[in-house]
Amino acid sequence: MNIYFVRHGITDWNLQRRAQGLEEVPLNEGGILQAHACGEQLQGLSVDYIVSSPLGRAVQTAEIVGSYLGINDVHTMEQFTERDFGRLSGLTKEEADVLRASGEDMLVESKESVAERCRRGVEELYQRFGAESILVVTHGGLIRSLLRDIMDEKDVPEFLINCGVSLVHYEEGEMQAGLLNLPADVFLREYKKRV
Repeated sequence: MNIYFVRHGITDWNLQRRAQGLEEVPLNEGGILQAHACGEQLQGLSVDYIVSSPLGRAVQTAEIVGSYLGINDVHTMEQFTERDFGRLSGLTKEEADVLRASGEDMLVESKESVAERCRRGVEELYQRFGAESILVVTHGGLIRSLLRDIMDEKDVPEFLINCGVSLVHYEEGEMQAGLLNLPADVFLREYKKRV
C-alpha cells in the first residue's frame, strides 16, 4: 500500500511560527492557493482514497486536492490529527521557551505517542481499504514523528513544506519511507521515474 502524506496548506499561524496543535486555525488565502496547486499538480497520480485529519485546515486541503483527483469523499481519522502541544499551543518558540523555563508540565503529547498513533492509523487504513493508494492530508508534526520512527533521524527533514508530499510504503506491518517533502509537481515527476 502506498500512502502519500501531504501536509495541509499554510495558515496565518504557520506564518507567525506558532504551534497550532489541536487548535482550529483555518487555511489563509495562500493556503487555499497551495491546496489548489497541489491538487492540480498531482493529477495523474493514482489515488484510490483520500483520508484527512479531522482538523479543518487538513479537511479543507483534502477536499480541494480531492476535487482535482476526482475524489469527493474525504474520510477523516483521529489517528492523523496533529500533535497535542498542550499549554504551548498558540505560542511562538520564544514564548514557549519562557513558559518551559517555569519547569511546569507543559502537557505536550510525546513524539513517540504521536508516532504510535500514526502507526495505528496506517494499520487501520490497511484494514479498511486494503492494498490501495491512499492520500493522507495531515500535519507537519505528525509526519515528522512517523518518519523519525521508521528511518534514521538524520534523514528526516527538519521542516516540512505546506502541501509538500512524502511517500510511505506499507506492507505486512512494515513501513518504508520513499520520496520525502517534495512540492507536488516535483513529487509526481520523481515518482513516475520510479514506477
